[in-house]
Amino acid sequence: MRLQLLFPLLLLSFAAQSAAAPPQVANARLETASAGGGLEAAVRQAGASAREPFWIAWSVPMIAGQRYNCCFNNAGKGEKWTRTTCHLEGKDQGWGSTDDAKVLADQDLLVLTRIAGGQIEKVRSFSANCPLDAGDRRFIWLGDAKPEESVALLAKTANPARAASRNLAEEALAALSFHRSSRADEVLEDLAAAPHSRKVREDALFWLGQSRGERGARFITRVMEGDSDVEIRKKAIFALSQSKAAGVTDSLIRLSRQDRSADVRGEGLFWLAQRDDPKAPDAIVQAIETDPDLAVKKKGVFALSQLRGGRGVPLLIEVGRKTREREVRKEALFWLTQSNDPAAFEYVEKALNQ
Repeated sequence: MRLQLLFPLLLLSFAAQSAAAPPQVANARLETASAGGGLEAAVRQAGASAREPFWIAWSVPMIAGQRYNCCFNNAGKGEKWTRTTCHLEGKDQGWGSTDDAKVLADQDLLVLTRIAGGQIEKVRSFSANCPLDAGDRRFIWLGDAKPEESVALLAKTANPARAASRNLAEEALAALSFHRSSRADEVLEDLAAAPHSRKVREDALFWLGQSRGERGARFITRVMEGDSDVEIRKKAIFALSQSKAAGVTDSLIRLSRQDRSADVRGEGLFWLAQRDDPKAPDAIVQAIETDPDLAVKKKGVFALSQLRGGRGVPLLIEVGRKTREREVRKEALFWLTQSNDPAAFEYVEKALNQ
């Protein structure tokens, strides 16, 4: 008899421990509810009888290695962005993550939806310990939401055919991309493929590169190699350049050499320069020397001018000295004059006096 009593108590204790704690939220009429009957049903039920807009939120595991997601203010021109409380009902506030925010190995993702007229109107996604201000709205906390149900709800909201607005679809897509779930990869890959519109595909490709690691990089590379749409391949090469997965620079070099479109090859050289990888300068110089298309060569010259820390100046000088193509040499001279580097001005002066 004693064991029979103890077992239910252990179950209750486990349930209490497994339910996520509410976020740090001020100026909120806080309520708790259960998503045990399904997340979408819980959201729909909460909105059915609501007479005014409110927020409903839950948390799920976030992708590993994500930076701290919260809200940021800029004190003025040239000042660093600083983390601050997210005013959910406020305007003109930046939200996302910054480059100097610490990468966290393991954290939870807070997903918030603003419900108005029974429908999802906004989606926000933050690190679970990001401080919030609900603007004196109702704030319903679902502490037992399932990650796959969160993905499913956001996937519907991210589909422009169902979303109330383009902004809402983009917000849902961003939130979905932070989920630590293979199902999130599948949804993003589906949205990045035909027959979805070019805009939807571009947005999905961006988040695959930004957030989905090795798997995202592999999928984008397949799009680059096989898609017939030049504009999609250009967006894909940008998305790939944003990935932190291993081997991305090598893929960018290969694709910027092999793509059948000069526009795509030129785009590849530009984004290759932005990666600040030691392999990039030589690859760009080689493209200037060997690509058959003049537009690609000129894009390569511009890419050299974008290398950080003035590292492109000696390479541009070398291009100016060696190239036999007048248009490429003129391009190199032009970007050297934009560099404010004494060595560049010295070379340009000599070149003009020859």
